[in-house]
Amino acid sequence: MRTVALAVGLLLTVAACRPLYLPPVPADLPAIEDRLRVVRGEFLVAARPALQLSVESAPEEGWLVVQWFAPAGDSLASESVRIRPDDVPRDVTFELPEDAMSDRVNGRLRAVVTFNESFVGQWDTDWPQ
Repeated sequence: MRTVALAVGLLLTVAACRPLYLPPVPADLPAIEDRLRVVRGEFLVAARPALQLSVESAPEEGWLVVQWFAPAGDSLASESVRIRPDDVPRDVTFELPEDAMSDRVNGRLRAVVTFNESFVGQWDTDWPQ
């Protein structure tokens, strides 16, 4: 009797361990839309912090915008530059404006970058260095 109970328990356990059914990939996948492609972004810190971006491709004409944020999270400044598909690849450098430097507080300075209101990336660095 014990052997039968053990066999039934083992059968139920093995049956519960079947792999899940994965449906095949559909043939009519939606197309992946083109996006602005930034291949490198880095902070350059000298007298004023600057964010340098290497833009490799742009699907359409639009505005590349950087929004600077202080360590406490409040907005310090913003800047934008017009990007055209025939202008890329190119490097774009955004410097933190001089008037935003008056609120120097130790912490992480953040730069959030968007293109035509779509998120591109976020970079941060220690501030001041």
